[in-house]
Amino acid sequence: MSTSYTIATTFPPGAPAGAAVGPYLMPPSGTAIDINKPLVIYIGALAAANTTASTPGIATTTAQPAFSLSWTPAGFTTNLYFAKISVAAAYVWSADTGTRVKLAQYFNIFRSQVEALEVTAATAATGGLIPGGTQILLNRVATNMPLRFDEILPYLYNFNALNQSFDLLPGMVLRAEWAGYQYCDAPGGQGNAYNAFVNSGTSRYVVSQRPDMTLALETFLAGLVPGYTLNPAPTCPIYAAGPLDWSVQGNARRHWRVVLPSTLSGSGNVDNQGSSANLSARILGADTFIDLDAATADVLAGNNGCTKASAGNNPIVSILFNGRVALIPELPIVLNKQAITVPLGSTVRNVIQQVADPAPFQFNGNNTIVTSLGVVLQRWTQAADIPVSAQSSSYTPANFQFLTSSQQAVPTGPLGDSYDVPLVKGDVLSTQYP
Repeated sequence: MSTSYTIATTFPPGAPAGAAVGPYLMPPSGTAIDINKPLVIYIGALAAANTTASTPGIATTTAQPAFSLSWTPAGFTTNLYFAKISVAAAYVWSADTGTRVKLAQYFNIFRSQVEALEVTAATAATGGLIPGGTQILLNRVATNMPLRFDEILPYLYNFNALNQSFDLLPGMVLRAEWAGYQYCDAPGGQGNAYNAFVNSGTSRYVVSQRPDMTLALETFLAGLVPGYTLNPAPTCPIYAAGPLDWSVQGNARRHWRVVLPSTLSGSGNVDNQGSSANLSARILGADTFIDLDAATADVLAGNNGCTKASAGNNPIVSILFNGRVALIPELPIVLNKQAITVPLGSTVRNVIQQVADPAPFQFNGNNTIVTSLGVVLQRWTQAADIPVSAQSSSYTPANFQFLTSSQQAVPTGPLGDSYDVPLVKGDVLSTQYP
């Protein structure tokens, strides 16, 4: 039991000490861990009106045997229900690489299953998940699961290093590195060597959630009513020069994903007409995870992502750029009471090394090593224990314990040490000095 996040290099908990694994980030928990039982996570504040214990949930199946969801009444008041998520012990407490891969695959299926629980006008009478509650619930599950360091970003942001893709969530910042084509001379001419894509600026766009739960990639333009149209009207894919093209009326979608091609054109590539899918990152937009995954699979197969949307959903949006454009996600965090953004994948060590160069024990000293740095990390976390009081669903920052419980060692595994833990949106990082 711990009220803080802890770092483990032996997994599952209680396993005999052997070769270090992970490290794993262990979430706060008010109950003792039993690796022979499922991990149970209770999540409050997300049940819609009319929710009862008989409201439809999610059962495990052969296609998705790891995650289940049901609705359970709070033990401290009436007419208040919590989502009860159970994660099968055989998956959540396993350190086997193949099993961890399967767990992540099942979580991806679980995403779509959770989204289907959101109430609509047709289902409001029987209750369920509040509109827009999917991302919140998935966040609460991910932040209350034991995750290997390299699993944290995939679970929270659907980051896929193999597919070179990530999802955009409210509050994230999308940084665009623009590169227009520079033409100096005809082929063979004196200045033809300067014909190339050259950096033409950097822009940052805050991803914001609109009242209808769709995401705006540029808040102001997306809020124009009735908005504007383009002449000629864009088709799929859209070849965009900037936010005017991706914010065109009718392009609002609930989910957005960025995919970076595995092969990119070199800066001197002669294809400067915007016709090559290898010139820039691509943005995909869809109403549901199912449609977004289908469009992503289409892009990875070498197509344009303009797949047919599910019945009743808006068409898929696929955006390329008339230039050589890199799209980089940034996460807002707080460092010494100042809001900053850091690229997705940044770690505690990466940020601290901008101001100091400590050895591992000099981030936080013990009784034999003294340091003035005193790094403190807090992460927003919702309590996930059995709902016996109003505090059962409290949403507060939880501390990180970077050293072992004896304060004598910095946990270290194949993925680095405690200070290589990835930062996530909203993390509060501080130092005692300066």
